[in-house]
Amino acid sequence: MCHFFKIQFLFLLLGLFLINPCKGADIYVTVINFQSDQGQVTGGLYQSANFLDKTQRLQFAQSIIKNKKAYLHFKNVPAGHYAVSLLHDINQNGMMDYNWVGIPIEGYGFSNNAKPSLLGPPSGKEAEFLINNQDIAITISINYW
Repeated sequence: MCHFFKIQFLFLLLGLFLINPCKGADIYVTVINFQSDQGQVTGGLYQSANFLDKTQRLQFAQSIIKNKKAYLHFKNVPAGHYAVSLLHDINQNGMMDYNWVGIPIEGYGFSNNAKPSLLGPPSGKEAEFLINNQDIAITISINYW
């Protein structure tokens, strides 16, 4: 009888490893249109309602740039509405750099290739995409002023 319970327990454990209902989706981001391979690209994943609020950033990713292209990966993202922001951090200081007038001197990008206005970055709604527990791949172009 004890042997029977051991076998049942092993099947239960095996089932828990094979079936993980809590796993979210992975987001694969291809980043294109860099002006150079210098520096790195950094990216933040946000719920679209909290877009660009660094205190609410869900995940951070970074990558080298090769042949003016880079790849980022956000893992295990639950279903919901999200947005991604990117920075071509040329000098690798971890922040956007500006000229004396306040214009960005490093590249940037947003999911949906949303464009900033003269008054600031795009809204979370403009950059929003939906995750439905299935892996997705998106492409974002880097922009420069």
